[in-house]
Amino acid sequence: MSPDACDADRGTPAVVYAVARRKKPIVELLMKRGANLNASGKSGHTALYWAVMHGDAGLFAKLREKGAKGRGLLLAATREGRTAMVTTLLEKATKAELAQALVGAAHRERTREAELLLAAGAGTSATDRDGDPVLVTAAFRGAAGVVAAILDARPKVADKERALLEAAGEGHLDIVKRLARAGANPAWVSPQGNTALAVARRKKRAAVVEWLSRAK
Repeated sequence: MSPDACDADRGTPAVVYAVARRKKPIVELLMKRGANLNASGKSGHTALYWAVMHGDAGLFAKLREKGAKGRGLLLAATREGRTAMVTTLLEKATKAELAQALVGAAHRERTREAELLLAAGAGTSATDRDGDPVLVTAAFRGAAGVVAAILDARPKVADKERALLEAAGEGHLDIVKRLARAGANPAWVSPQGNTALAVARRKKRAAVVEWLSRAK
């Protein structure tokens, strides 16, 4: 049988299936037989992607030595908190990949990964699928560490103020305070006519309402 044989139903290459299912002896055999390590099934994921997802540092290194690649690797490593893998993947990351991964860090509250991405040039202008700046996403998600990392990178004042409004609405008082200390105006009025205090009142975020009332 060819080392590049695929699953009849899903079209998943044997090597991808073996890594995804953590069948290391089979992976080793397929590699020795010259399997195409960059093959992917219908999902588009390669063997290296699954090594990242499983946090298998040894297999990750071995596959890379053999020239294995894949899409979405930096994002996957960031979301799963694979710090060492993120560090390795940063070496050849594109601006788009850095931005995508930073948004992933905001979604999963991966502070250390966010710091690494920002240091590598991710930039604070990254946006999520809805077009929201990454600082706004982090504040909405309650990712305090990621918010702090982004603030250290000096984002736009407008992003800070939008983020404060989102944090107030979600009841994230610590983030509200941090954003205000970083220069966000608690009295800022959004294009929709909202203020952080009004949103917090509407959503019954008592602690945030109390603090913002005093901050006026």
